[in-house]
Amino acid sequence: MSDLKAQLKEILLQHRGRKKAIKRPLIIDEILRFDGYRNIKRETLDRAVREAKEELIAEDFPILSCSTNPSGYYLPEDVKELEEGIETSRAYLIQEAKNIYNLTHGGKLWLDQEEAKRKRELVPVQGVLI
Repeated sequence: MSDLKAQLKEILLQHRGRKKAIKRPLIIDEILRFDGYRNIKRETLDRAVREAKEELIAEDFPILSCSTNPSGYYLPEDVKELEEGIETSRAYLIQEAKNIYNLTHGGKLWLDQEEAKRKRELVPVQGVLI
């Protein structure tokens, strides 16, 4: 296990239960206190923490997240909280799928309408483009 994954796991073990969720910037603050991370840019560490989170989840370490207060990452205290976290993730995924569908279908229509407006604005008047 990489040092970063081990640090993230150690931090999250202190945040069991949704009420103890910790925001990613605070996780980064804690990681930056460790010797090996002091010279790393926050943006770089932010991306690395997100990747480490995904790797830990793939290794059966149940990191949940929530965007409503208290927001952040946390470990479930029990099966009920795990199921609620899974449902939150499922609802987010469904909304993102709807957004992709709407962008795929509505985005082209909007661009076509914008192009038509632009062409109407370029009508020559007495030899001058408006």
